[in-house]
Amino acid sequence: MGTDPLELLLVEDDPKDALLIAHMLADHGGERRFNITKVTWLEEAVSKLREKHFDVAVLDLKLPDTQGLDTITLLQKADPLLPILVFTGWDKEGTAIQAVQRGAQDCLIKGRVEAGLLRRALLYAIERKNLTERLVRQNERLRELDKLKSEFVSVVTHELRTPLTAIQISLSLLDGTDRSLDAPENKDAIEMIQRNTDRLIKLVGQVLDVSRIESGRLQLQIQDVDVAAVVSEVACLMAPQARKHGSRIVTELTDGVVLAQCDREKITQVLVNLAQNAINHNAQGVTVRIGAQACNGAVEMWVADDGKGIDAEEQHRIFQPYYQVQGAAGSSKGTGLGLAIARGLVGAHKGRIQLDSAPGKGARFSFRIARSPREEWKSERTQAWALKELKLTAESIRGRVKLALDGRLISSEHHGLVEIVQVLLNEWSPCLVIDMSACRQIDSRGIGFLFECHAMAVEMGGGIVLACMPPNIRKVLDSIGLLSSIPSHLELSSALRALEPDPAKQKGDHDGQR
Repeated sequence: MGTDPLELLLVEDDPKDALLIAHMLADHGGERRFNITKVTWLEEAVSKLREKHFDVAVLDLKLPDTQGLDTITLLQKADPLLPILVFTGWDKEGTAIQAVQRGAQDCLIKGRVEAGLLRRALLYAIERKNLTERLVRQNERLRELDKLKSEFVSVVTHELRTPLTAIQISLSLLDGTDRSLDAPENKDAIEMIQRNTDRLIKLVGQVLDVSRIESGRLQLQIQDVDVAAVVSEVACLMAPQARKHGSRIVTELTDGVVLAQCDREKITQVLVNLAQNAINHNAQGVTVRIGAQACNGAVEMWVADDGKGIDAEEQHRIFQPYYQVQGAAGSSKGTGLGLAIARGLVGAHKGRIQLDSAPGKGARFSFRIARSPREEWKSERTQAWALKELKLTAESIRGRVKLALDGRLISSEHHGLVEIVQVLLNEWSPCLVIDMSACRQIDSRGIGFLFECHAMAVEMGGGIVLACMPPNIRKVLDSIGLLSSIPSHLELSSALRALEPDPAKQKGDHDGQR
Protein backbone atom coordinates (compact mmCIF):
# COMPACT_ATOMS: atom_id res chain seq x y z
CA MET A 1 0.00 0.00 0.00
CA GLY A 2 1.05 3.62 -0.47
CA THR A 3 2.35 6.01 2.20
CA ASP A 4 -0.29 8.76 1.87
CA PRO A 5 -2.70 9.03 4.85
CA LEU A 6 -6.01 7.20 4.52
CA GLU A 7 -9.17 9.30 4.84
CA LEU A 8 -11.40 7.78 7.53
CA LEU A 9 -15.00 8.79 8.23
CA LEU A 10 -15.85 8.08 11.90
CA VAL A 11 -19.61 7.95 12.55
CA GLU A 12 -19.86 7.79 16.35
CA ASP A 13 -22.07 9.70 18.80
CA ASP A 14 -20.24 8.67 22.00
CA PRO A 15 -17.34 11.11 22.64
CA LYS A 16 -15.44 8.58 24.75
CA ASP A 17 -15.58 5.87 22.05
CA ALA A 18 -14.60 8.43 19.38
CA LEU A 19 -11.60 9.54 21.46
CA LEU A 20 -10.58 5.90 22.04
CA ILE A 21 -10.69 5.12 18.31
CA ALA A 22 -8.65 8.24 17.51
CA HIS A 23 -6.06 7.20 20.11
CA MET A 24 -5.80 3.64 18.73
CA LEU A 25 -5.33 4.98 15.20
CA ALA A 26 -2.78 7.60 16.15
CA ASP A 27 0.51 7.57 14.18
CA HIS A 28 2.71 4.63 15.23
CA GLY A 29 6.11 4.76 13.54
CA GLY A 30 6.08 3.55 9.95
CA GLU A 31 2.52 2.15 10.00
CA ARG A 32 -0.17 3.56 7.72
CA ARG A 33 -1.60 6.84 9.02
CA PHE A 34 -5.27 7.90 9.13
CA ASN A 35 -6.87 11.32 8.73
CA ILE A 36 -10.05 11.12 10.80
CA THR A 37 -13.21 13.10 10.10
CA LYS A 38 -15.70 12.66 12.99
CA VAL A 39 -19.48 13.07 12.74
CA THR A 40 -22.23 12.25 15.22
CA TRP A 41 -25.32 11.86 13.03
CA LEU A 42 -25.84 9.68 9.97
CA GLU A 43 -27.20 12.74 8.14
CA GLU A 44 -23.85 14.46 8.77
CA ALA A 45 -22.00 11.42 7.39
CA VAL A 46 -24.05 11.49 4.18
CA SER A 47 -23.31 15.21 3.80
CA LYS A 48 -19.55 14.61 4.26
CA LEU A 49 -19.57 11.88 1.61
CA ARG A 50 -20.95 14.37 -0.87
CA GLU A 51 -18.10 16.78 -0.08
CA LYS A 52 -15.03 14.52 -0.32
CA HIS A 53 -13.72 11.01 -0.90
CA PHE A 54 -13.16 8.65 2.04
CA ASP A 55 -11.13 5.44 1.94
CA VAL A 56 -13.03 3.73 4.78
CA ALA A 57 -15.74 4.37 7.39
CA VAL A 58 -16.08 3.25 11.02
CA LEU A 59 -19.80 3.08 11.81
CA ASP A 60 -21.68 2.74 15.11
CA LEU A 61 -25.08 1.08 14.73
CA LYS A 62 -26.74 3.25 17.39
CA LEU A 63 -26.94 6.92 16.35
CA PRO A 64 -29.27 9.78 17.31
CA ASP A 65 -31.07 9.69 13.93
CA THR A 66 -30.98 5.95 13.16
CA GLN A 67 -30.38 2.62 14.85
CA GLY A 68 -29.82 -0.98 13.88
CA LEU A 69 -28.57 -2.74 10.75
CA ASP A 70 -30.47 -0.33 8.49
CA THR A 71 -27.74 2.19 9.35
CA ILE A 72 -25.35 0.20 7.14
CA THR A 73 -27.80 0.22 4.24
CA LEU A 74 -28.36 3.97 4.48
CA LEU A 75 -24.64 4.78 4.57
CA GLN A 76 -23.91 2.38 1.75
CA LYS A 77 -26.63 4.00 -0.35
CA ALA A 78 -24.83 7.32 0.00
CA ASP A 79 -21.56 5.78 -1.31
CA PRO A 80 -21.77 2.20 -2.66
CA LEU A 81 -17.97 1.99 -3.03
CA LEU A 82 -17.17 2.95 0.58
CA PRO A 83 -15.69 0.13 2.75
CA ILE A 84 -17.57 0.01 6.08
CA LEU A 85 -16.27 -1.35 9.39
CA VAL A 86 -19.04 -1.69 11.96
CA PHE A 87 -17.88 -0.80 15.50
CA THR A 88 -20.74 -1.46 17.90
CA GLY A 89 -21.55 -2.22 21.53
CA TRP A 90 -24.20 -4.73 20.50
CA ASP A 91 -22.99 -8.20 21.34
CA LYS A 92 -25.98 -10.15 20.15
CA GLU A 93 -25.46 -13.51 18.50
CA GLY A 94 -25.41 -13.13 14.73
CA THR A 95 -24.93 -9.33 14.69
CA ALA A 96 -21.54 -9.56 12.93
CA ILE A 97 -22.85 -12.00 10.32
CA GLN A 98 -25.93 -9.86 9.63
CA ALA A 99 -23.75 -6.75 9.33
CA VAL A 100 -21.58 -8.42 6.69
CA GLN A 101 -24.70 -9.63 4.89
CA ARG A 102 -25.93 -6.02 4.77
CA GLY A 103 -22.68 -4.94 3.06
CA ALA A 104 -20.18 -4.20 5.84
CA GLN A 105 -16.65 -5.56 5.40
CA ASP A 106 -16.24 -6.48 9.11
CA CYS A 107 -17.85 -6.03 12.53
CA LEU A 108 -15.95 -5.44 15.80
CA ILE A 109 -17.36 -5.27 19.33
CA LYS A 110 -16.50 -2.27 21.52
CA GLY A 111 -14.34 -3.09 24.54
CA ARG A 112 -12.84 -6.17 22.90
CA VAL A 113 -10.49 -4.52 20.38
CA GLU A 114 -6.91 -3.36 20.76
CA ALA A 115 -5.13 -0.87 18.48
CA GLY A 116 -3.31 -3.38 16.29
CA LEU A 117 -6.50 -5.38 15.60
CA LEU A 118 -8.46 -2.22 14.70
CA ARG A 119 -5.79 -1.00 12.29
CA ARG A 120 -5.55 -4.40 10.57
CA ALA A 121 -9.33 -4.69 10.37
CA LEU A 122 -9.54 -1.29 8.63
CA LEU A 123 -6.82 -2.15 6.10
CA TYR A 124 -8.40 -5.55 5.43
CA ALA A 125 -11.80 -3.90 5.00
CA ILE A 126 -10.39 -1.64 2.29
CA GLU A 127 -8.80 -4.60 0.49
CA ARG A 128 -11.96 -6.72 0.76
CA LYS A 129 -14.05 -3.93 -0.72
CA ASN A 130 -11.57 -3.41 -3.57
CA LEU A 131 -11.55 -7.15 -4.25
CA THR A 132 -15.35 -7.26 -4.20
CA GLU A 133 -15.56 -4.39 -6.68
CA ARG A 134 -13.03 -6.07 -8.97
CA LEU A 135 -15.05 -9.28 -8.86
CA VAL A 136 -18.24 -7.34 -9.65
CA ARG A 137 -16.57 -5.65 -12.63
CA GLN A 138 -15.18 -8.95 -13.87
CA ASN A 139 -18.59 -10.55 -13.51
CA GLU A 140 -20.15 -7.70 -15.50
CA ARG A 141 -17.46 -8.15 -18.15
CA LEU A 142 -18.18 -11.88 -18.32
CA ARG A 143 -21.88 -11.17 -18.79
CA GLU A 144 -21.01 -8.67 -21.51
CA LEU A 145 -18.75 -11.22 -23.23
CA ASP A 146 -21.48 -13.84 -22.99
CA LYS A 147 -23.89 -11.41 -24.63
CA LEU A 148 -21.33 -10.63 -27.34
CA LYS A 149 -20.81 -14.35 -27.88
CA SER A 150 -24.55 -14.80 -28.43
CA GLU A 151 -24.61 -11.82 -30.80
CA PHE A 152 -21.57 -13.23 -32.58
CA VAL A 153 -23.24 -16.58 -33.14
CA SER A 154 -26.40 -14.86 -34.40
CA VAL A 155 -24.61 -12.40 -36.73
CA VAL A 156 -22.08 -14.85 -38.14
CA THR A 157 -24.73 -17.54 -38.65
CA HIS A 158 -26.82 -15.08 -40.63
CA GLU A 159 -23.85 -13.73 -42.57
CA LEU A 160 -22.67 -17.24 -43.45
CA ARG A 161 -26.12 -18.52 -44.38
CA THR A 162 -26.82 -15.80 -46.96
CA PRO A 163 -23.80 -16.39 -49.27
CA LEU A 164 -23.94 -20.15 -48.75
CA THR A 165 -27.57 -20.16 -49.86
CA ALA A 166 -26.65 -18.12 -52.94
CA ILE A 167 -23.83 -20.54 -53.76
CA GLN A 168 -26.18 -23.50 -53.29
CA ILE A 169 -28.75 -21.97 -55.65
CA SER A 170 -26.08 -21.17 -58.24
CA LEU A 171 -24.74 -24.72 -58.12
CA SER A 172 -28.24 -26.10 -58.58
CA LEU A 173 -28.64 -23.91 -61.67
CA LEU A 174 -25.43 -25.40 -63.06
CA ASP A 175 -26.67 -28.93 -62.43
CA GLY A 176 -27.56 -30.63 -65.68
CA THR A 177 -26.16 -27.85 -67.89
CA ASP A 178 -23.02 -27.70 -69.97
CA ARG A 179 -20.19 -28.20 -67.48
CA SER A 180 -17.85 -25.90 -69.39
CA LEU A 181 -17.06 -22.79 -67.37
CA ASP A 182 -17.04 -20.81 -70.62
CA ALA A 183 -20.62 -21.68 -71.51
CA PRO A 184 -22.60 -18.40 -71.77
CA GLU A 185 -25.56 -19.77 -69.83
CA ASN A 186 -23.29 -20.53 -66.88
CA LYS A 187 -21.73 -17.06 -66.64
CA ASP A 188 -24.21 -15.50 -64.18
CA ALA A 189 -24.19 -18.53 -61.86
CA ILE A 190 -20.40 -18.67 -61.80
CA GLU A 191 -20.15 -14.94 -61.10
CA MET A 192 -22.61 -15.33 -58.20
CA ILE A 193 -20.56 -18.20 -56.78
CA GLN A 194 -17.36 -16.14 -57.01
CA ARG A 195 -18.98 -13.06 -55.48
CA ASN A 196 -20.38 -14.96 -52.52
CA THR A 197 -17.19 -16.96 -52.03
CA ASP A 198 -15.30 -13.66 -51.76
CA ARG A 199 -17.89 -12.50 -49.22
CA LEU A 200 -17.33 -15.62 -47.12
CA ILE A 201 -13.56 -15.21 -47.25
CA LYS A 202 -13.90 -11.58 -46.14
CA LEU A 203 -16.18 -12.52 -43.24
CA VAL A 204 -13.83 -15.25 -42.01
CA GLY A 205 -10.94 -12.80 -42.27
CA GLN A 206 -12.81 -10.22 -40.15
CA VAL A 207 -13.62 -12.77 -37.46
CA LEU A 208 -9.97 -13.86 -37.37
CA ASP A 209 -8.85 -10.23 -37.10
CA VAL A 210 -11.15 -9.64 -34.11
CA SER A 211 -9.88 -12.85 -32.50
CA ARG A 212 -6.21 -11.87 -32.93
CA ILE A 213 -6.80 -8.35 -31.61
CA GLU A 214 -8.75 -9.44 -28.52
CA SER A 215 -6.29 -12.23 -27.70
CA GLY A 216 -3.22 -10.02 -28.18
CA ARG A 217 -1.86 -12.28 -30.94
CA LEU A 218 -1.85 -9.58 -33.63
CA GLN A 219 1.60 -9.22 -35.18
CA LEU A 220 2.75 -6.00 -36.85
CA GLN A 221 5.40 -5.52 -39.54
CA ILE A 222 6.66 -2.05 -38.62
CA GLN A 223 8.51 -0.15 -41.34
CA ASP A 224 8.87 3.36 -42.76
CA VAL A 225 5.76 4.03 -44.83
CA ASP A 226 4.95 6.92 -47.13
CA VAL A 227 1.50 7.89 -45.83
CA ALA A 228 0.63 9.86 -48.96
CA ALA A 229 1.07 6.68 -51.01
CA VAL A 230 -1.20 4.77 -48.62
CA VAL A 231 -3.89 7.46 -48.83
CA SER A 232 -3.69 7.50 -52.64
CA GLU A 233 -3.87 3.72 -52.79
CA VAL A 234 -6.96 3.60 -50.56
CA ALA A 235 -8.61 6.34 -52.62
CA CYS A 236 -8.04 4.31 -55.80
CA LEU A 237 -9.34 1.12 -54.17
CA MET A 238 -12.51 2.81 -52.93
CA ALA A 239 -13.23 4.94 -56.01
CA PRO A 240 -15.25 2.21 -57.89
CA GLN A 241 -17.45 1.56 -54.84
CA ALA A 242 -17.97 5.30 -54.36
CA ARG A 243 -18.95 5.78 -58.00
CA LYS A 244 -21.39 2.87 -57.81
CA HIS A 245 -22.93 4.54 -54.77
CA GLY A 246 -23.13 7.91 -56.51
CA SER A 247 -20.50 9.38 -54.20
CA ARG A 248 -16.91 10.49 -54.62
CA ILE A 249 -13.52 10.10 -52.95
CA VAL A 250 -11.04 12.97 -52.59
CA THR A 251 -7.60 13.05 -50.97
CA GLU A 252 -6.22 15.69 -48.61
CA LEU A 253 -2.42 15.66 -48.51
CA THR A 254 0.30 18.15 -47.68
CA ASP A 255 3.25 18.73 -50.01
CA GLY A 256 6.31 16.56 -49.63
CA VAL A 257 6.73 13.04 -48.30
CA VAL A 258 5.83 12.22 -44.71
CA LEU A 259 7.03 8.89 -43.34
CA ALA A 260 5.24 6.96 -40.59
CA GLN A 261 6.47 3.93 -38.68
CA CYS A 262 3.64 1.44 -39.02
CA ASP A 263 2.39 -1.76 -40.59
CA ARG A 264 1.39 -0.61 -44.06
CA GLU A 265 -1.13 -3.40 -44.65
CA LYS A 266 -2.87 -2.85 -41.30
CA ILE A 267 -3.10 0.94 -41.65
CA THR A 268 -4.43 0.50 -45.18
CA GLN A 269 -7.08 -1.82 -43.75
CA VAL A 270 -8.05 0.81 -41.18
CA LEU A 271 -8.57 3.49 -43.84
CA VAL A 272 -10.49 1.08 -46.09
CA ASN A 273 -12.82 0.11 -43.23
CA LEU A 274 -13.45 3.75 -42.35
CA ALA A 275 -14.05 4.72 -45.99
CA GLN A 276 -16.45 1.80 -46.55
CA ASN A 277 -18.47 2.90 -43.53
CA ALA A 278 -18.59 6.48 -44.78
CA ILE A 279 -19.95 5.30 -48.13
CA ASN A 280 -22.34 2.61 -46.88
CA HIS A 281 -23.97 4.58 -44.08
CA ASN A 282 -24.70 7.78 -45.99
CA ALA A 283 -27.06 8.72 -48.79
CA GLN A 284 -25.85 9.02 -52.37
CA GLY A 285 -23.79 12.06 -53.25
CA VAL A 286 -21.64 12.06 -50.13
CA THR A 287 -18.04 13.23 -50.45
CA VAL A 288 -15.50 11.12 -48.54
CA ARG A 289 -12.16 12.78 -47.77
CA ILE A 290 -9.10 10.66 -46.96
CA GLY A 291 -6.02 12.51 -45.76
CA ALA A 292 -2.75 12.56 -43.82
CA GLN A 293 -0.33 15.12 -42.43
CA ALA A 294 2.61 15.48 -40.05
CA CYS A 295 1.40 16.66 -36.66
CA ASN A 296 3.47 17.42 -33.52
CA GLY A 297 6.04 14.68 -34.02
CA ALA A 298 3.39 12.17 -35.11
CA VAL A 299 1.42 11.43 -38.28
CA GLU A 300 -2.31 12.13 -38.30
CA MET A 301 -4.55 10.26 -40.75
CA TRP A 302 -8.28 10.66 -41.22
CA VAL A 303 -11.42 9.72 -43.13
CA ALA A 304 -14.18 12.33 -43.12
CA ASP A 305 -17.51 12.78 -44.87
CA ASP A 306 -20.18 15.44 -45.28
CA GLY A 307 -23.02 13.00 -44.65
CA LYS A 308 -25.77 12.72 -42.05
CA GLY A 309 -23.46 12.45 -39.02
CA ILE A 310 -23.74 10.16 -36.00
CA ASP A 311 -26.02 10.68 -33.00
CA ALA A 312 -24.24 11.37 -29.71
CA GLU A 313 -25.80 8.34 -27.98
CA GLU A 314 -24.42 6.06 -30.70
CA GLN A 315 -20.90 7.47 -30.80
CA HIS A 316 -19.65 5.49 -27.78
CA ARG A 317 -21.20 2.24 -29.07
CA ILE A 318 -20.18 2.10 -32.71
CA PHE A 319 -16.73 0.67 -31.94
CA GLN A 320 -18.25 -2.35 -30.18
CA PRO A 321 -18.01 -5.60 -32.19
CA TYR A 322 -21.19 -6.42 -34.15
CA TYR A 323 -22.86 -3.10 -33.34
CA GLN A 324 -24.41 -1.62 -36.48
CA VAL A 325 -25.53 1.92 -37.16
CA GLN A 326 -28.61 2.11 -39.33
CA GLY A 327 -27.80 2.95 -42.96
CA ALA A 328 -29.15 5.81 -44.99
CA ALA A 329 -32.08 3.74 -46.19
CA GLY A 330 -32.87 2.51 -42.68
CA SER A 331 -31.20 -0.88 -43.00
CA SER A 332 -27.88 -1.86 -41.48
CA LYS A 333 -25.05 -3.02 -43.72
CA GLY A 334 -22.10 -5.29 -43.06
CA THR A 335 -21.16 -7.35 -40.03
CA GLY A 336 -20.55 -4.55 -37.54
CA LEU A 337 -16.88 -5.55 -37.27
CA GLY A 338 -15.22 -2.85 -39.39
CA LEU A 339 -14.92 -0.14 -36.74
CA ALA A 340 -14.01 -2.62 -34.00
CA ILE A 341 -11.18 -3.94 -36.17
CA ALA A 342 -10.06 -0.40 -37.07
CA ARG A 343 -9.90 0.57 -33.39
CA GLY A 344 -7.97 -2.60 -32.54
CA LEU A 345 -5.44 -2.10 -35.35
CA VAL A 346 -4.83 1.53 -34.38
CA GLY A 347 -4.55 0.48 -30.74
CA ALA A 348 -1.90 -2.07 -31.71
CA HIS A 349 0.08 0.90 -33.09
CA LYS A 350 -0.33 2.60 -29.66
CA GLY A 351 -2.81 5.07 -31.11
CA ARG A 352 -6.48 5.87 -30.55
CA ILE A 353 -9.27 6.61 -33.02
CA GLN A 354 -11.11 9.86 -32.36
CA LEU A 355 -14.59 10.57 -33.71
CA ASP A 356 -15.89 14.11 -34.29
CA SER A 357 -19.48 14.18 -35.48
CA ALA A 358 -22.86 15.81 -35.09
CA PRO A 359 -26.21 15.05 -36.76
CA GLY A 360 -26.35 16.69 -40.18
CA LYS A 361 -22.69 17.75 -40.08
CA GLY A 362 -20.89 14.60 -41.24
CA ALA A 363 -18.33 12.53 -39.37
CA ARG A 364 -14.54 12.63 -39.08
CA PHE A 365 -12.57 9.62 -37.84
CA SER A 366 -8.91 10.41 -37.14
CA PHE A 367 -5.95 8.76 -35.46
CA ARG A 368 -2.26 9.39 -34.90
CA ILE A 369 0.64 6.96 -35.31
CA ALA A 370 4.38 7.24 -34.84
CA ARG A 371 6.35 9.40 -37.23
CA SER A 372 9.58 8.04 -38.68
CA PRO A 373 12.73 9.62 -37.21
CA ARG A 374 14.38 9.42 -40.64
CA GLU A 375 15.00 12.63 -42.54
CA GLU A 376 11.97 13.55 -44.62
CA TRP A 377 11.93 14.75 -48.18
CA LYS A 378 11.38 18.49 -48.42
CA SER A 379 10.71 20.56 -51.50
CA GLU A 380 13.42 23.04 -52.48
CA ARG A 381 11.31 24.75 -55.15
CA THR A 382 8.01 24.11 -56.89
CA GLN A 383 6.23 25.06 -60.10
CA ALA A 384 2.77 24.22 -61.45
CA TRP A 385 1.08 24.10 -64.85
CA ALA A 386 -2.58 23.69 -65.85
CA LEU A 387 -3.33 22.07 -69.22
CA LYS A 388 -6.77 21.30 -70.55
CA GLU A 389 -7.14 17.80 -69.09
CA LEU A 390 -4.16 17.67 -66.75
CA LYS A 391 -2.59 19.59 -63.89
CA LEU A 392 1.14 19.25 -63.21
CA THR A 393 3.17 20.13 -60.13
CA ALA A 394 6.96 19.88 -60.14
CA GLU A 395 9.07 19.85 -56.97
CA SER A 396 12.85 19.88 -56.70
CA ILE A 397 13.83 17.44 -53.92
CA ARG A 398 17.52 16.87 -53.13
CA GLY A 399 18.72 16.88 -56.71
CA ARG A 400 15.70 15.09 -58.13
CA VAL A 401 12.43 16.21 -59.67
CA LYS A 402 9.05 14.96 -58.54
CA LEU A 403 6.40 15.57 -61.21
CA ALA A 404 2.82 14.95 -60.03
CA LEU A 405 0.16 14.31 -62.68
CA ASP A 406 -3.45 15.10 -61.77
CA GLY A 407 -6.03 14.25 -64.42
CA ARG A 408 -6.04 12.48 -67.79
CA LEU A 409 -2.75 11.61 -69.52
CA ILE A 410 -4.12 11.58 -73.07
CA SER A 411 -3.27 12.60 -76.63
CA SER A 412 -4.50 16.19 -76.50
CA GLU A 413 -1.93 17.05 -73.82
CA HIS A 414 1.08 15.29 -75.37
CA HIS A 415 3.04 18.17 -76.89
CA GLY A 416 2.68 20.50 -73.91
CA LEU A 417 3.84 17.75 -71.59
CA VAL A 418 6.99 16.96 -73.56
CA GLU A 419 8.00 20.63 -73.56
CA ILE A 420 7.53 20.92 -69.80
CA VAL A 421 9.59 17.78 -69.11
CA GLN A 422 12.38 18.97 -71.42
CA VAL A 423 12.69 22.15 -69.36
CA LEU A 424 12.68 20.21 -66.09
CA LEU A 425 15.32 17.73 -67.24
CA ASN A 426 17.55 20.45 -68.67
CA GLU A 427 17.23 23.11 -65.98
CA TRP A 428 16.32 21.15 -62.83
CA SER A 429 17.63 17.57 -62.93
CA PRO A 430 17.73 14.58 -65.32
CA CYS A 431 16.52 12.38 -62.42
CA LEU A 432 12.71 12.40 -62.63
CA VAL A 433 10.05 10.72 -60.47
CA ILE A 434 6.56 10.81 -61.97
CA ASP A 435 3.87 10.66 -59.27
CA MET A 436 0.81 9.06 -60.91
CA SER A 437 -1.38 8.70 -57.82
CA ALA A 438 -3.95 11.18 -59.20
CA CYS A 439 -3.73 10.02 -62.82
CA ARG A 440 -7.21 8.84 -63.81
CA GLN A 441 -6.75 7.78 -67.43
CA ILE A 442 -3.99 7.04 -69.95
CA ASP A 443 -4.06 6.39 -73.71
CA SER A 444 -1.47 5.41 -76.34
CA ARG A 445 -0.05 8.93 -76.65
CA GLY A 446 0.18 9.16 -72.87
CA ILE A 447 2.17 5.91 -72.87
CA GLY A 448 4.36 7.36 -75.63
CA PHE A 449 4.99 10.39 -73.42
CA LEU A 450 6.40 8.13 -70.67
CA PHE A 451 8.72 6.44 -73.18
CA GLU A 452 9.93 9.85 -74.40
CA CYS A 453 10.58 11.01 -70.82
CA HIS A 454 12.62 7.87 -70.19
CA ALA A 455 14.67 8.32 -73.37
CA MET A 456 15.39 12.00 -72.68
CA ALA A 457 16.38 11.38 -69.06
CA VAL A 458 18.74 8.50 -69.94
CA GLU A 459 20.35 10.56 -72.70
CA MET A 460 21.13 13.27 -70.14
CA GLY A 461 22.70 10.78 -67.73
CA GLY A 462 19.65 10.34 -65.48
CA GLY A 463 16.50 8.26 -65.55
CA ILE A 464 12.87 8.16 -64.55
CA VAL A 465 10.89 6.16 -61.98
CA LEU A 466 7.09 5.86 -61.85
CA ALA A 467 5.42 6.06 -58.44
CA CYS A 468 2.03 5.44 -56.83
CA MET A 469 0.23 4.17 -59.92
CA PRO A 470 -3.48 3.44 -59.53
CA PRO A 471 -4.34 -0.23 -60.20
CA ASN A 472 -6.05 0.49 -63.52
CA ILE A 473 -3.03 2.47 -64.83
CA ARG A 474 -0.57 -0.16 -63.58
CA LYS A 475 -2.56 -2.89 -65.32
CA VAL A 476 -2.38 -1.04 -68.66
CA LEU A 477 1.35 -0.30 -68.42
CA ASP A 478 2.18 -3.81 -67.28
CA SER A 479 0.21 -5.36 -70.14
CA ILE A 480 2.38 -3.61 -72.75
CA GLY A 481 5.64 -4.33 -70.94
CA LEU A 482 6.48 -0.73 -70.05
CA LEU A 483 7.15 -1.56 -66.42
CA SER A 484 9.90 -3.97 -67.44
CA SER A 485 11.88 -1.08 -68.96
CA ILE A 486 10.87 1.78 -66.64
CA PRO A 487 11.08 1.02 -62.89
CA SER A 488 8.12 1.74 -60.65
CA HIS A 489 7.44 1.85 -56.91
CA LEU A 490 4.30 1.76 -54.80
CA GLU A 491 5.57 4.58 -52.60
CA LEU A 492 6.93 7.98 -53.51
CA SER A 493 9.71 7.80 -50.94
CA SER A 494 10.98 4.53 -52.46
CA ALA A 495 10.88 6.03 -55.95
CA LEU A 496 12.90 9.06 -54.83
CA ARG A 497 15.50 6.86 -53.17
CA ALA A 498 15.72 4.71 -56.32
CA LEU A 499 17.17 7.75 -58.10
CA GLU A 500 19.78 8.51 -55.45
CA PRO A 501 23.28 8.63 -56.98
CA ASP A 502 25.19 5.35 -56.72
CA PRO A 503 28.30 6.13 -54.59
CA ALA A 504 30.27 3.30 -56.24
CA LYS A 505 29.43 4.56 -59.73
CA GLN A 506 30.28 8.12 -58.77
CA LYS A 507 33.67 6.99 -57.43
CA GLY A 508 34.36 5.07 -60.67
CA ASP A 509 33.49 8.09 -62.78
CA HIS A 510 35.75 10.27 -60.65
CA ASP A 511 38.65 7.78 -60.92
CA GLY A 512 38.20 7.66 -64.69
CA GLN A 513 38.34 11.44 -64.93
CA ARG A 514 41.63 11.42 -62.99
